[in-house]
Amino acid sequence: MIFLFPSNRNDVKKLLKETKLLMLDFDGTLVEFEKAEKKALNAFLKKNNVRANKRKKAIKFYDQINKQLWRKFEKKELTLEEVRKSRFLALKEKYALRGDPEKLDKEYLQYLIECTKTTKQTLKLLGKLKEKYKVYVITNGIHYVQVARLEKTRIMNLTDGFVTSEKIGAPKPESDMFNYILEKENMKPKQAFVVGDSYKADIVGANKLGIKSCLIVKSKRKRKKFDEKEKPNMIAKSFVEWAKFIISIN
Repeated sequence: MIFLFPSNRNDVKKLLKETKLLMLDFDGTLVEFEKAEKKALNAFLKKNNVRANKRKKAIKFYDQINKQLWRKFEKKELTLEEVRKSRFLALKEKYALRGDPEKLDKEYLQYLIECTKTTKQTLKLLGKLKEKYKVYVITNGIHYVQVARLEKTRIMNLTDGFVTSEKIGAPKPESDMFNYILEKENMKPKQAFVVGDSYKADIVGANKLGIKSCLIVKSKRKRKKFDEKEKPNMIAKSFVEWAKFIISIN
């Protein structure tokens, strides 16, 4: 079942009345990043001779370190290069991996590209949304990796463009990425709508500019209360559920 607010069709129609541009997050929104990450890490660890009985803990260790580093990146406390090096330096030291961290990082990222998948339903809905709106993908990911993953999933063909933090020079929630697309399409914030699964990156970034937004929250248990100034305009459990609802009222 979808859990959406507002769930009233007329309220959502009013909300979307001026919308002409969609900015969609990639990982966790259009593709299931956690599944791809675990599969890629397992293949990477296997190739690097980490025993099967240790891989689960190694994946958990990496995930914790990686999330901490990305949060610092979003706060502009670390560069992208520092994130990439630090996460595999930590993994190398704990599990005695051979090779320098940069090489290990590139090796893992190739597995991530190969393991990235989306659904036919997501592609179909993107195609329908593109008939009515300008559609852009916005991501804090590594540029060449995201290009390869967008092409592999065929999402690239169903958008009007994509923007990465690496190319723009600033991560979400900074305004640079959002402003770049607004200026490119000659649109105002009130004409845009952001959809993403990260409150701190996607929703905070949208709120800074007065852009409407939907937060993807996969479990009701993870929903939180927001005050009026900081909350997203909508909440849905998945991009598919949100897109179906939006298409049904147009």
